[in-house]
Amino acid sequence: MSALLTEARTIVAGERSSETPAKSPTSTPELAGAKEARPVEKGACGSNSHFLEYFRLFAEIHAIGDMSKVFPKECRVCGRTFGSFAEFIRATQPKGHVFEDCQEVMDRPFTMVYRHCSCSNTLVVTLTADIFPPLVRFWSMLGQEAEQSGKPLSEVVRDFSAQCDRYILNGDGSCPEKAGS
Repeated sequence: MSALLTEARTIVAGERSSETPAKSPTSTPELAGAKEARPVEKGACGSNSHFLEYFRLFAEIHAIGDMSKVFPKECRVCGRTFGSFAEFIRATQPKGHVFEDCQEVMDRPFTMVYRHCSCSNTLVVTLTADIFPPLVRFWSMLGQEAEQSGKPLSEVVRDFSAQCDRYILNGDGSCPEKAGS
């Protein structure tokens, strides 16, 4: 078993046994400016180092959650089928707001991931704690990052989404812009 899969399963086990769903960080009216902004620590490819754990988990989401409820995903307009989360990311384009925390509306951990199919149809993948067990921790991390960086949560979510796309699109987590060097 790969070290990444072992790490993901360990994270999931801890998530399921010890975490209680917390109030969504998006429910805090103003996270930005709550503390003095700090510089963002950069990881591989200039990505935010706090995001790396979740890049890995999203890249290997099929190994940690029940993706049978989500994939295969079919576009109702053109009929294209996406067999996995990684394939969904690779074969679609991000919509303006990719990740949306719907926990307050749904009264449980619930996230919608929006992408555009090549036919321009908007596709939605729904993630719950059953499908992606670290969901509560994921939004908590984004909320903390917004608070610590002084950025609005929406900007932190956009940054995460773009960096996660690059991580998944490259396939192995290395820097796409450095692949040829």
